[in-house]
Amino acid sequence: TRVLLALLCQRHRPRRGGHRCQVHPAAFGFRDHLLGKHQDVAIHQEQAGLLHSRQNDAGQVIAGRYDLTRFVAGGAMGEVWEALDERMDRIVAVKILRPEYARDPVAVERFRTEARLAARLAHPGIVQVHDVDDGDSRDEPPWMVQEFVPGRPLSELLATSGVLDPVRVAGLIAQAAA
Repeated sequence: TRVLLALLCQRHRPRRGGHRCQVHPAAFGFRDHLLGKHQDVAIHQEQAGLLHSRQNDAGQVIAGRYDLTRFVAGGAMGEVWEALDERMDRIVAVKILRPEYARDPVAVERFRTEARLAARLAHPGIVQVHDVDDGDSRDEPPWMVQEFVPGRPLSELLATSGVLDPVRVAGLIAQAAA
């Protein structure tokens, strides 16, 4: 736990002793790795200049059944959308590889491997993979459908609360590690 706290905490010394804790920006990726869940990190990505223009639009239907409803996050290699699985009548997360990477065999193979490995995992802290398409069978970029996990992103918490006290950081770590 101390290692996790150290990774997520930067010490700042106020004028009269003590310390305050602030989550280090590099911890966002570590947090996502720990959770194994697609979280809305768009605020952090936008602040870091990582948010690219969207390649898809709300209302677009992927594979004739996944209706994209809300943009969740975007990064250098893809986008994550909240969507309605019209066949199963459930909310899902759809991760879509950007078109420029869909033509890159290495990126597509990495995407396939991620989907295959994630589908083998079963743990309460890891989202389930429901469906995947590597882009070969349709005129669409590769996509992966996963369990949608609602919640407030850490980036939003930091934007509204600012510096977090060490006890609160420890609580967040406990949630991520559970």
